[in-house]
Amino acid sequence: MKTVGVQEAEVRLRDPIQDAIDGKEVFIVKSSSQMVQLVPVEPTTRRPQFGSAKGLIELADDFAPRRLERVHVLNLLLDTRLPVVHCWK
Repeated sequence: MKTVGVQEAEVRLRDPIQDAIDGKEVFIVKSSSQMVQLVPVEPTTRRPQFGSAKGLIELADDFAPRRLERVHVLNLLLDTRLPVVHCWK
């Protein structure tokens, strides 16, 4: 466990931060009853939540009806229940 005073931490914060990253317990002490602990934090990657964009996207009423018909016909021709997505220009 490493204890650092506030004045020392203000001048040399790099060293206590590196100690915390290396896994050591680091405390910054302001007075005998006030102290904080430096703890390394791992970055988290957020995965998209299903349905999180609901209501954010609006499609026009006449949005690509021919393209949707082509996909439907292609699904029938392939005799599959899985959706097939193709992009036609």
